[in-house]
Amino acid sequence: MWHELLGTGHGAPCRFAMLFLCLFLSVSSKAQLSMRDVLLSMPDSIFCYVDHEKVLDLVDYWDARMPAQVVNRLDGDTSLDALTADSLAMTISSVQKVQALLLRVENPVDSVGQVVVLFRNYTLSTGQSDQEVACYTADWRPLVAIPPVSASDAERIDRLVNRVDNLLKYDGDMLNKSE
Repeated sequence: MWHELLGTGHGAPCRFAMLFLCLFLSVSSKAQLSMRDVLLSMPDSIFCYVDHEKVLDLVDYWDARMPAQVVNRLDGDTSLDALTADSLAMTISSVQKVQALLLRVENPVDSVGQVVVLFRNYTLSTGQSDQEVACYTADWRPLVAIPPVSASDAERIDRLVNRVDNLLKYDGDMLNKSE
């Protein structure tokens, strides 16, 4: 069977290499990313106050188990408050906090099959809160809606959507700094 697929003669090694490469690429394209991977690939346009170098610093501090805090473009503090395999929490500024979930989708929108659901929470000077929810592919292309996800992931989204105030009181299973 293999000899028919690969053939004989001088082109056989080349065809075998091409077959191996195709199999490798098809397997590797299904690899799941972590939130750390996605955060490190995030473009500056997502958090305009925090450039890519500062994000790299935040992740380095987090990995070293040091306080993950940097000075943002407005000369305020930005901190990485939680980072797990599929979620993160950041304080971008004194008025903006962000949570993100990295979720598998039932109908993949790209070869990775994961999306980032980003929750931006703003505390206004009046004490009121506002929230923005956006969805992106794992390589940060915007999506118009959140694709269908599992029931448990839909529940996680609902809990974050309904959690506009008291943002730092996370459930242990949602966003937790691992010790």
